[in-house]
Amino acid sequence: MEDAGIYRIDVVQTNGKAESYSCNVTVYDYVPSPYIQREVTGYRTDGCNVTLQCSVPSHPSHLSYTWKYRDQDQEYQPYDSGSTTQISLAPDHQDMEILCIVHNPADHKNVSVQMKDLCHDERPRLHNRRGDTCWIKMSIYLPLLAVLSLLVAVLSFLKR
Repeated sequence: MEDAGIYRIDVVQTNGKAESYSCNVTVYDYVPSPYIQREVTGYRTDGCNVTLQCSVPSHPSHLSYTWKYRDQDQEYQPYDSGSTTQISLAPDHQDMEILCIVHNPADHKNVSVQMKDLCHDERPRLHNRRGDTCWIKMSIYLPLLAVLSLLVAVLSFLKR
């Protein structure tokens, strides 16, 4: 990185004519491997809303972010730019793969996420909270009820 700067080149030809050139040298780091942070912001019967943030572990200069998408086996299509994007998917488009490309003039790296995995993983947590509570109650109350019933049956038997 310390080699970046303006360099001057002096050329002296055999006939004695001298020319001077200058050039600006920029040194770029390799792009670190990116990762995608995902947050499902809503799941309804008509779709899944997701916020994706593409990040790299360190922050080299001159990074750009490009998002692309691919539905099933189609070619990637441009989607968005910037490190964060929001996506609203209808149920029939949740087989989509989203690709984040992090690049600078010297290098690029990419990472992808399958939207169906994300939307399907989050759906039970967003919709079945009452059902989860019900299962927790059942797992506590059923054994307790069974023990109490057994205790009543034993006491009835002993009274005879």
